[in-house]
Amino acid sequence: MDLWNEISKTLYSAADYTVKEAEKLTGIAKLKYKRNALKAKLDLYYKSIGELKYAERNGQEVADEMYSGLFEQVDAVLAEQKELESRLADLRDCVSCPQCGYKVQRGLSFCPKCGEKLPSDEKKAENTGNAEDNG
Repeated sequence: MDLWNEISKTLYSAADYTVKEAEKLTGIAKLKYKRNALKAKLDLYYKSIGELKYAERNGQEVADEMYSGLFEQVDAVLAEQKELESRLADLRDCVSCPQCGYKVQRGLSFCPKCGEKLPSDEKKAENTGNAEDNG
């Protein structure tokens, strides 16, 4: 009977691992899709800004409010993109180098691209724990 118990535990463990990894990969795919949608939205805002500037260059009156509204929308999308990239990095078990932005595997002390000292995992764990507690 011990053999069957060991086999059952091993199978359960493997199935649990597979489910967790599948959920992780699904989460990554969803975030990538959302990132692409945000990029398309951002491209439209930039295009609108360019069209306004071109119209202005050709002598048309363009109200400053039109620019400021688009700039606010761009800022909002950029903030959302930054949050999304952070969530993607967490799912991939990576951190971003504060100097160059390179995605570095968690646990390394220095960025392999630029050599910048990376924040310790303890600080990241504290921040992650606080974020989970708040919502």
